[in-house]
Amino acid sequence: MNTNNLSFTVGIPTYYGGESLIRAVDSVLASRGVGKFDIMVTVDGNPLDAKIRQALLQREVKLIENKNRGGQVARIKQLINRTKTDIIILTQDDVLFEPTTARELVNAFSKKTVTMVSGKVIPLPAKTFIERVVQVGVSISYTIGKNWENSDNYFLAGGRCLAFRSSFVKKFTIPEEVLNSDTYLYFENKKQGGAFIT
Repeated sequence: MNTNNLSFTVGIPTYYGGESLIRAVDSVLASRGVGKFDIMVTVDGNPLDAKIRQALLQREVKLIENKNRGGQVARIKQLINRTKTDIIILTQDDVLFEPTTARELVNAFSKKTVTMVSGKVIPLPAKTFIERVVQVGVSISYTIGKNWENSDNYFLAGGRCLAFRSSFVKKFTIPEEVLNSDTYLYFENKKQGGAFIT
């Protein structure tokens, strides 16, 4: 069970918003040991297919549909600004949660000093040559990150699954022209005096 009684929101920015978004949401909804939580999806200027929109609404997802393209950073800022819970977990529409992922991320904030947590995102089993190449790259990056600065580095701050104390991340200055939001968020967290763990 979520041992620290912190409320949380899972936020997903999307542009394509296809079937993978529904699979991602369903994997989050299958989370165990966390109690009630919110899921917000912010759509970046590309209208959702009516079937996808209906499926999200049936799952009680809080849907933010933006008519104009703003980019991923604009949508991340939108999610952060609209979060009313203690913790915000930012993920992507092609990431599947294990049933314990949300609980482990939220429980990582049991230390009051922790302000940013990164989940370990691993690729699904590789079936093609290109997928195997990506899998090797992810493995190398993770190994470097785990062995550098006691795992406190931007290599491990993978933007595919990051969590923050909402009150802390709302203090961040995040320019929308930032190209690599996960690295930027890692360094902004440090600049603001926060603590990162993975």
